[in-house]
Amino acid sequence: MLKALAETLKKHAPEDAFVGHIGGDDFVMVAHEYHLYDLCESIVRDFTDSIQPLYSFSDWTQGYIVSKDRSGFPSNSPIATLSIAVLTNKTKQYDTLDEVGLEIASIKKKCKQIEGHSCIIQ
Repeated sequence: MLKALAETLKKHAPEDAFVGHIGGDDFVMVAHEYHLYDLCESIVRDFTDSIQPLYSFSDWTQGYIVSKDRSGFPSNSPIATLSIAVLTNKTKQYDTLDEVGLEIASIKKKCKQIEGHSCIIQ
């Protein structure tokens, strides 16, 4: 799944963009891009298409997989979704990497609270 996301990001990254893996399931793209909504929609669409073969037909159609939680009890886990937190410098200037990090962490937290795919551009 991480490989599918990495390939999707590389496919959609503008030629002069930087794409990197931060760790876990977190990636970063740094780019000069002004069509952000279109870019996010394309990434979500292609990511969804690329992960569908990773699931059984029945899991995909029901929208979740049945697995066991850490205690060994059955648990329904939803099909993977993508949360995209976008930080721009259109309305605010950032002077330090700490400011950028705190702001993107805040946007990411908001994204994760949305069920399904999400994209917040700030």
